[in-house]
Amino acid sequence: MTLSKKEKYRQQALHKAPHAEHPAKKPTSAVGVVVFLFMIIGAGIGFFAGDGNWLWILVGAALGAGGGYVFATQVVKNLTK
Repeated sequence: MTLSKKEKYRQQALHKAPHAEHPAKKPTSAVGVVVFLFMIIGAGIGFFAGDGNWLWILVGAALGAGGGYVFATQVVKNLTK
């Protein structure tokens, strides 16, 4: 008995090996981007508040980065509930 092309295709489609399960990708977090943006904003505030003094620029950048980290982690935590 000879099978037609359609019948061969149907048989092949029924006997395919199952694909391996791929682990679901974890969504990437935007914490790094938010920390960077807050750091730039903090450095800008430090620049204008300290009249261009490097110490105040660094303090502003550090405080901005810390605040950005806290803000971003809270937003991510609330969005993933």
